[in-house]
Amino acid sequence: MPRAKVRGVIAAPDPRAEALASLIADVFDRWPALIWGAGASEPLVPTRLTGAPIAAFASRRLAHVADEGALAPHRLPLLAGILDVPLAPRLTSAQAEWLLVAKASALHLDPAVYHALVHLTDGGLGTLVSLWLTPEPHHLTPGPRRAGYDVLRFVPRGATLITTNQDGLAPALASHLDVWALNGQVSRVFLHPRGRPQATERYASSHHWVLPDPFVMLGSRQPPAVTSTDRFWRAWRLTRDSSAVIIVGYRFAAGLDAGSWEGFRHHTGRCKVPVHVVDPQADRVARDVAYGLAHLPPRAHPLAWHRLAFAVLHLMTRDRCRHPRELVSTRRSSTR
Repeated sequence: MPRAKVRGVIAAPDPRAEALASLIADVFDRWPALIWGAGASEPLVPTRLTGAPIAAFASRRLAHVADEGALAPHRLPLLAGILDVPLAPRLTSAQAEWLLVAKASALHLDPAVYHALVHLTDGGLGTLVSLWLTPEPHHLTPGPRRAGYDVLRFVPRGATLITTNQDGLAPALASHLDVWALNGQVSRVFLHPRGRPQATERYASSHHWVLPDPFVMLGSRQPPAVTSTDRFWRAWRLTRDSSAVIIVGYRFAAGLDAGSWEGFRHHTGRCKVPVHVVDPQADRVARDVAYGLAHLPPRAHPLAWHRLAFAVLHLMTRDRCRHPRELVSTRRSSTR
């Protein structure tokens, strides 16, 4: 075979690589609006409270409310969220309570424990919800579990972050962003190593409501008390003025956050802002989002946000990059 000089061949453009490069540029180099929904921080909460810690909390010597006050309107939805019981609309209190009793039995909770849960004071119930929603403080150390928040420090200061998460992580770990928490968030004291046990002791028997009002439990519908406010619609109006919209882990049009879907469709859907969807099931979410857009369909990135962020931070360290934008040119040059 004759010897000849081998010339370099420029690889054909990879649409996925180009889409990812566009996502990186839109997130970190411009003025984006991030829509941070349920699932965006899921890896930071290793497990929701199982039967054992729920039973341990309910079995403590706590103050309780009388029978006539145990089934207040907010109590059953909150208990349903803690026990992971989806409540269909228009269920009666008796039907909802039957579902809760069945799930408590499936979790092997003693009837006395379930009775104690139902009769927790408002402060006790709010404390249990706060513990259920927030990770243990030692899980907040820098590393793979919080990489999705660590990479946000490269997003331009003052950019909008609209979240439906109630765990309080977005304002705690991305304080330089303009965070709009639509569904309410638990107190940040539950994210503090010393504050968490102190708050648990202080509020567990309190008769005062310790959750923000209004507060939409994960898996519950947004009530008019949330969706009819000017603040709610003002948050969505901010997306019209952004350079791009980055949707992370948000199940649009799923029915629970119908108000958010209407707000997104009414404002973002009428403008020509580019939209990205980052989610392990991005194609499915992007398909739902596309119904609300009047322009080009969103770009789907079938990736887990935290894993993507960890990869970005790892490559930045390895290639000695000071900003994610430098990765785009570095990766493109390495494929030529």
